[in-house]
Amino acid sequence: MHHDPVSLTMHQNPQAIPMMNAAPSPPSALTHVLGRMEQCLDSRKEEHRYYPIQADDLIFTTACPVCGSGEAVTLVEVSLPDDLVFHATAVCRSCLFVFRPVSPSYHWFQRCWARIATGTLEVFNTALETERRERYRIYLGLMQACRPTGRVLDVGAAYGSGTQLFAEAGYQVSALEPENDRANYIRRSLGIPVYQTVLQTFESEPGTWDIVLLSHCLEHVDGPAEILAKVHRWLVPGGLVYLEVPDLWDIVDWTDGLFMTHKSNFTPENLSWLVRRQGFDILQTRTIPRTAGETSGFALVLQRRDFAEAHDETAVVAPFVLTDPAGSLIAVQHCYRKDLSDLAPPLDQPVLLRVPYLDQFYHTIRRDCGRFVREIIPGGQQRLVFVPRPEPPASGGARSNAPLAPG
Repeated sequence: MHHDPVSLTMHQNPQAIPMMNAAPSPPSALTHVLGRMEQCLDSRKEEHRYYPIQADDLIFTTACPVCGSGEAVTLVEVSLPDDLVFHATAVCRSCLFVFRPVSPSYHWFQRCWARIATGTLEVFNTALETERRERYRIYLGLMQACRPTGRVLDVGAAYGSGTQLFAEAGYQVSALEPENDRANYIRRSLGIPVYQTVLQTFESEPGTWDIVLLSHCLEHVDGPAEILAKVHRWLVPGGLVYLEVPDLWDIVDWTDGLFMTHKSNFTPENLSWLVRRQGFDILQTRTIPRTAGETSGFALVLQRRDFAEAHDETAVVAPFVLTDPAGSLIAVQHCYRKDLSDLAPPLDQPVLLRVPYLDQFYHTIRRDCGRFVREIIPGGQQRLVFVPRPEPPASGGARSNAPLAPG
């Protein structure tokens, strides 16, 4: 369906916020990462693409994927002009895990990946891959100290710069990477075996891997507890996991509600609780500093606990307990209002965002192509509506919300 220009019912002197607003000091990690993404798109003169989405492309989550609680507070909802809420963000009252109760399915993302595939052996962002390799040097040192040889699975390997580093160190390495161009590059340019699929659908025989690398992967999956349970089965007894995720307190500002590819945000506390519950012992905790192209990371070196012990009733992890539930919830709500200033709604209301279309499947819209304005909707709630700058029609005709053709 075609979306007409957004019609606004505004107060006099409507307020607006540019999408590329002034960066905080220091900038949040998310602002930093999105800026780098857009700079790379601009330098390559990438034309804008439009990514249709409809109700049957969505998945819905009601209970907290970490602790199972059904008590969650909605933080952000993002809708199209036809009122389809295609992306929402909530925080669990019990464990402070931030997740997406509404988000696109992996089938939708796979269609997007197919659409951007070039079929060429070209690294999209060489600077980012150089930085990735330097981060993997840290991971390699940690793993070599515990297990200097063995079979390694690198999950979410991108273009394989870090995977290659482990191969050069003598490990028997395979990569898991769903995006077409990336998987093709790993396979043909680096000669490393690659499984081209998403972590949710990948299966491996029990006891296959000595080490599994999950660097900035767990925040991209819908069921982190189920994924960790699968990884536990795949490891040999005493096998290791390098697990790194962005820290909620570092990465979140108000634009996280528009960030499509992250399905969740962890705190160090709820992540540590989850891995113990899924049968792992924590050997080390680390903070990996932010680099030019990546967020800082909260990292854990994990060891697979013996299967029998992991399922022994006496080894059950105690329930997660927040020391200050009310204060913690308010702190998260403030994160999702960071840099909105006086456009932020009261804490008892979610941040409601409306966009006219999706032109970047990783974070909904290009941030420098318009501005948000505030409107008051029935019931007295406020909503921020994105108004794009006038531009020539997209090639191929009007923007459409029809489903993408496979491939």
